[in-house]
Amino acid sequence: MGADDTTDTDTDSTSEGPAPDQTTAAGLTRLIDDVEGVLRGSPAPVEASPEVVVRRKPSWQTRKLGYLPGLDGLRAVAVGLVLAYHLGYSRAAGGYIGVELFFVLSGWLVCALLVNEHQRTDRIALRDFWVRRARRLLPAVGVVVAGTLAWASVAQPERLAELRDQAVAAVGYHLNWRLIVDHKSYFEAAGGPSALEHLWSLSIEEQFYLVFPLLCGLVLVRTGRKHAVALALAGAVAATVLRFALAGGGDPTRLYFGTDTRAAGLLAGVALGLFWTPNRLRAHTGRVFVAALDAVAVAAALVVGWYAFGLTDRDGAAFRGGLTAVQLATLALIAVVVYPAPTRTARLLAASPLRWVGQRSYGIYLIHWPVIVFTAVAPGQQPESPLKVAAQVALVLGLAAASYRWIEQPVRHRGFGDAGRDALMRVARAVEGRSLAALATAVTVVVGLALVVSVGHDVMTAEGPEAAQPERVLITAPASPTTTAAPTTTAPAVAPTTTAPAPAAPTPPPGVPGGFTAVGDSVLVGAGPALSARLGGGITVDAVIGRQMDEAGDVVRALDAQGLLGQVVLLHLGNNGPFTEAQIEDVLAAIGPDRQVMLVNVMVPRRWEGEVNNALDAAVARHPGNTRLVDWWSLVTSESGLTREDGYHLTAAGAERFTDLVVSQIPTA
Repeated sequence: MGADDTTDTDTDSTSEGPAPDQTTAAGLTRLIDDVEGVLRGSPAPVEASPEVVVRRKPSWQTRKLGYLPGLDGLRAVAVGLVLAYHLGYSRAAGGYIGVELFFVLSGWLVCALLVNEHQRTDRIALRDFWVRRARRLLPAVGVVVAGTLAWASVAQPERLAELRDQAVAAVGYHLNWRLIVDHKSYFEAAGGPSALEHLWSLSIEEQFYLVFPLLCGLVLVRTGRKHAVALALAGAVAATVLRFALAGGGDPTRLYFGTDTRAAGLLAGVALGLFWTPNRLRAHTGRVFVAALDAVAVAAALVVGWYAFGLTDRDGAAFRGGLTAVQLATLALIAVVVYPAPTRTARLLAASPLRWVGQRSYGIYLIHWPVIVFTAVAPGQQPESPLKVAAQVALVLGLAAASYRWIEQPVRHRGFGDAGRDALMRVARAVEGRSLAALATAVTVVVGLALVVSVGHDVMTAEGPEAAQPERVLITAPASPTTTAAPTTTAPAVAPTTTAPAPAAPTPPPGVPGGFTAVGDSVLVGAGPALSARLGGGITVDAVIGRQMDEAGDVVRALDAQGLLGQVVLLHLGNNGPFTEAQIEDVLAAIGPDRQVMLVNVMVPRRWEGEVNNALDAAVARHPGNTRLVDWWSLVTSESGLTREDGYHLTAAGAERFTDLVVSQIPTA
């Protein structure tokens, strides 16, 4: 998620700038020249005649867009939402929508700049545009990718191979499709998140930058602006229809990463940029008109806030109407900010702190996720302590400011060659008069500190080796279940499935009249054998890694059909994500009102922990007659050594204490 802050509109970004380095192959140069010739158009020959009248262009066609500080503020809002989401704050569970703000903003600005260039010069200089994009994008992303790989070689060597593959895809700007092909879930990274996966959004934007200038020029020359608006809107509608078609439930990663499904925001921005630019609009200072613009901006901001703080990726509206609403709201915000009127919205977004953050938003976006991944216990899922979050944010802002000052701006304004030579000269002056030994000592100290931090973290968090946890536990009566061959799934490094044949008529153990059935996810996989050993015969445990509440209703009905659903049913679900009231009600209906239900709450370092436990509390409140809450959260947070390093899967001691808690609360009547 996130994006290049290509929305710079100062005179530097709108001018043609210095001539690019002549490194393009001759064939490619001729091809681009031919295309640019088409975009310029061939003026019709005019015979010399005293009746020929040369028409001058309207003044608005000769004016540059100029710098729009309010757009920097809008960028700051977008990157702030993404940062809050990735820090793990559950109240910002929809903060990933900040990426969509970037998409719409980039679509508007790139289109507005190209159209403005075409109006002023009757041409679109493709080569110059692409060189400016390369200067703006490549230096920072190259440094971040290289730094991430270097740090991962020390902090996460086991993930280095995966990161290398993603780095190649990110630099080649096709990471979004690579993640789709590899079935990498953006919202459910079971093995932990990758420090580079956030670069997927830059891949979509760069694909847009490569293709759109060609299409823009050809459409403007051949058909005109009105037809261009119609084509952009048609493309946005087609992308929206495809997104609705794919948003049928389950993990939304395909529609979230896909260029085809995310093109609507970019194309909506393009449609607005074709006709709504400050050089085309008539200035207004009337109080009523300005107040109306501000009212539109407030309504749009409320829509963005509703999505960012009121929705999650699991809500049905998130990738249907919700995303479309945010796209329209962003268009409205842009329209107000760029209108030549003294609106409070533009003044607020142009405030110095917001403008400072917005100008550095590209670096902030690039840097923030590797910093969070390498410094957080549960990256993107649960925030650290307030002090550590403040340190994370300070580090991100500091590194982004350094990148902006010493990497991005020099290359952007001076080009790769001159900026590189200047950097080498500065380094040479810095070490002039200092011995090579002193320089080597300084490098050694820096690398040593990095090693101490990483190794120290490993030593402080290291635990003894844990036995391999099976992918599934299915126990249907005997106290000592038998172990079969490898499981039917292909999950790596998992122990075999534990199972035993179902008896014809299970005998309830003392204290569990009618039998006992437990349904759950990976936490219950760890506790299942201990429960079986403690309770003896008449127990059924059906637990699978990754199970969600929306699957449990079918599981319960299948167990009931086999005669394996006891009079007491334990549910421990929610470690893998939140659920709706309808989903848990479906499970309770499948169990039936005549059985006793034990709902075990969760302690999981994920953003949805509170949401899940609140939903379980509400379910008990709705069904006080046959449900009770088993407070695992209070127990596990008050005793140490019950969970593994990930913070929620059980150690051997944790499985025994889980069993103690459950057995102590099994209803006896």
